[in-house]
This record gives sequence, structure tokens and C-alpha cells, in this order.
Amino acid sequence: MAAGTAFPAQRLWLAPVLTWALHFGGWLGLGALGREHLPRFAGGMAPLALWLLVIGLSLALAGRRPWHARILRGVLIVAGLAPLGLSLWIQPPGIALLLIATVWGALVVAASSSVRALRGLQPRRPCAPVAPTMLGAALAWAAFGNLDALRGTLQTGPVLAAAALLLGSLLPAGGVARPCCRVGLFDLRAHAPPGRSG
Repeated sequence: MAAGTAFPAQRLWLAPVLTWALHFGGWLGLGALGREHLPRFAGGMAPLALWLLVIGLSLALAGRRPWHARILRGVLIVAGLAPLGLSLWIQPPGIALLLIATVWGALVVAASSSVRALRGLQPRRPCAPVAPTMLGAALAWAAFGNLDALRGTLQTGPVLAAAALLLGSLLPAGGVARPCCRVGLFDLRAHAPPGRSG
């Protein structure tokens, strides 16, 4: 089956699951690990704040132009494998966590752009993503809801790498993600009335 003409609906269903898992996982994992590895409450919130800042900056850049699937796949691979290396080679864990939060923010936006690339190949408007959102939240809880304080940073790297590589494998060879809304992370235009975007 040619990806450019007919694309399995299961891929469009799985990609939002992974994207929501990365999104919810950032809230769960970075907040918990930040409090463990960085001093005081303000320091503990630093990874989460940095993650949100990078998401905002990446959205501003991603909204300027459409992204070809090859570029998205490259971003996903780099952003997915980088936390794995950072968690293994950077000490202390608090510094590694700040760097992981930076890459994780870019990964969330790349994942969201991947969903847009897949939706562009669908002939009809997709259904509201209730089930993928719920399953993504469940996956995030399973992966990041009870991280071990000592090994949590090391556990995060493989999970992010697996999600990013799987998302990259779902992308078609010739897909293009249209420019996203700069004030909304996920592609709400698929469900909004004509003339409105999220």
C-alpha cells in the first residue's frame, strides 16, 4: 500500500496516542524529577518551566512553514536519542534533567507536527481524539507517574527514544505537515468550524 495515496488509519490513531503521552509525561516526569534533583521548590520547577518555554519557542518556529516528513523524522530521531545520551553521560542528574527538558520540549512539538503530517493524508476529517488522549495519559502515567528518585533520569531516556523512533516510523515518505497554530500545541483545526483554528 503506497503511503502517499492510501495511509492506514491505525497510524493516525497511534501517533496522537504517543504525542499525548509525551505531553502528559512532561508534566508528570519533569515535575517529579525536578523536585528530587534540584534545590528548593523553585529549582524543582525549573525543568518544567524550561520545557514549557522550549515548547513555546518551537511552536513559534514550527508555525512559520510546512515541514516535510524527512525533516520531521530527522528531528524526531535526534530529539529522541539525545535524552538517552544525556542521561548516561551528563552528571549531576539535575544538569542532565535541564538538558533533557530542553530537548523534550522540541520533541513534543515535532510529535504534534507529525500528527498534522499524517492528517494531511486522510481524505476525511478525523474523529475527536478522545480515546487517543485517554490512552496517551495512561501511557504517560505508566512511564512517568512513579519514577524512581535515583534512576528516574536514566529511565526517561529510553522511553523518549522509543516514542520518538516509533513516531518517526509512522511518517509517510512524502507527507508534509502544514504550519501549525502558534498559540495552540495540538492541531485543533481538524475539529474546528471552517475559518477557525486552535
